[in-house]
Amino acid sequence: MIFRLTATVSLLALSVSAKAGSNILYETPQSWIEQVDLSQVLKQKPDSKNFIVVLDKQAKFEHGVQHSYFDLVFRIQSAELLTQMGSLLSAQWHPDRGDMIVHRLEILRNGETIDALKNGTKFEVLRREAGLGQNQINGILTGTAQITGLQLGDLVRFSVTTSAANAALDGRAESLSLIPTAEIGTDFNRLRTIWPKSEHLNYKLFGEKIASELTEKDGYSVLIVPAIAPKQTEMPEDAPHRFKVKPNLMVTQFTDWKDVSRATAKLYKTDSLIAADSALAAEVGRIASATSDPKVRTAMAVRLVQDKIRYLFNGLGFGNYVPQTPQQTWELRYGDCKAKTLLLLAILNELDIDAQPVLVNASVKDAATVMTPGFFVFDHILVRARVGQRTFWLDGTDTGTRINDLEDIPPHRYGLPVTAEGAELEELGIAKPGRPLKEVRLTYDLSAGLV
Repeated sequence: MIFRLTATVSLLALSVSAKAGSNILYETPQSWIEQVDLSQVLKQKPDSKNFIVVLDKQAKFEHGVQHSYFDLVFRIQSAELLTQMGSLLSAQWHPDRGDMIVHRLEILRNGETIDALKNGTKFEVLRREAGLGQNQINGILTGTAQITGLQLGDLVRFSVTTSAANAALDGRAESLSLIPTAEIGTDFNRLRTIWPKSEHLNYKLFGEKIASELTEKDGYSVLIVPAIAPKQTEMPEDAPHRFKVKPNLMVTQFTDWKDVSRATAKLYKTDSLIAADSALAAEVGRIASATSDPKVRTAMAVRLVQDKIRYLFNGLGFGNYVPQTPQQTWELRYGDCKAKTLLLLAILNELDIDAQPVLVNASVKDAATVMTPGFFVFDHILVRARVGQRTFWLDGTDTGTRINDLEDIPPHRYGLPVTAEGAELEELGIAKPGRPLKEVRLTYDLSAGLV
């Protein structure tokens, strides 16, 4: 869920919840949350001109569920801000995986608190699908509310909790929280994370000069870091990606890379996924009858998946982790990287070609080696096939892959093989492309002589 109050605040994110509902709920905060005393904040900084008065994010990880609380207080200190805050207040969540639970929407004026919710302000629900132009469907809903009666000098307070439990994580929870830098001024900011001492949790804090405090309270471990980071050292554009990781807090209940690999493997089992009398089985049969050469079979299988199935990201339900079945993908004739990978794996399995899925990230490159093991490290999945001593990296979402391209290595740098036994992060390597990336032909017409 992303708050879209201003361009600045849109950097702040919360997770979706496990209850799953398209209606916004209105409830009081849970007891594990430590409430900010706004009166004390205002006393300590009576002359502050900061737009953001309070920026408080808290998270609890327990029994594979992530609970997130977010409390924001902002100051209407100019006519420009009055105009901006008089427009729509909006928040996003995924109804298939959870609820958005609103606690308060208040206006504070001259020591008086005006409860906008009790006065009838409610959120309306919209489904926008902003990524449809990029072939993405995620089902995310946007709740919007019109704040009425705002005046210059008012404070606006908005608080909300969500919880997230993803079955694809096999009983675990994880989170990656970006930490904006000091260009954002606040009177109070905090990022608080708690978890039972009896449960395993890994965390890693990225960023320079960011203080952290780990304590214990009532059987829980409590980690507190600032929600705003100091200004960071600028890195050269060509520096390795592991030196350019933005300030963030990674929290995960996975123990290591093998744990992530094993959990993913449960989603990519290929046995008996292609029915013997199906149209897809007939396509596989045509490949098998056309050649016995495993390399040629591999090339034909990749071409079938790339040419016959169009790309469409399906994030509905748990679709951001769980792939469609090969039969569904073939009937729908569309699928994302997960669906195309499982389809290609099933076809290669029928053709007796050794293949396995590999999780990769198209942007972090070598930064994956310094991150905490978790699903959030990856944004893509492809297939690694082995034919004799040769290794082929196969991407069903690519286009135009032919037999001379099979030994090309994608530029992701590192990947996590997905196996039932578990695997470690591996370097993909670098190799010369099988075909030129570009061919240029120049024609000189000298029929008129030299000039």
